[in-house]
Amino acid sequence: MNDQKRSACILIVILLLLLVVGCATPKAQPTTIPPTDAPKSTPTAEIPHLELTFDGESCIYEGPTEINPGVATFSFINNSEGVAAANMIILDEGKTIQDVIDHNGPEPSQKHAPVWSSDVPYIWEEINPGEIHTWEGRLWPGLHALVCARIEPLGVWFGTGITVES
Repeated sequence: MNDQKRSACILIVILLLLLVVGCATPKAQPTTIPPTDAPKSTPTAEIPHLELTFDGESCIYEGPTEINPGVATFSFINNSEGVAAANMIILDEGKTIQDVIDHNGPEPSQKHAPVWSSDVPYIWEEINPGEIHTWEGRLWPGLHALVCARIEPLGVWFGTGITVES
């Protein structure tokens, strides 16, 4: 029994010593770091917005005519009295906006997109008077043309040319 008491006493003494040493150690003082300028965020490129409005007699464009490749948004507003649509085409290399204008001829034209162009997918959407068609997608490098179209009877008006390049 003496050995157990002795072991218990030694254990208590060790615990008390650890407690005394732990309490006697000075507390760490927090280090004050002077404030610095807030990190500057990297500006994000704005997504270009292209807007085409058709009033039944003209095709009015608002937006940039030169943009970088990537995501863009497009809105077509039908302020005419009939069903209308917009189209965006990308021209084959070597073709110009003047080539599109010459191909279409006097407005309203009854011509479809030239064979030396390709439709940008999902732009064409026939909408009723007072409606808005909105599209978001990726534009690739190249020369693009936007037109407004009256569905019945067919009439096409030139909107603008847009250059997409890095």
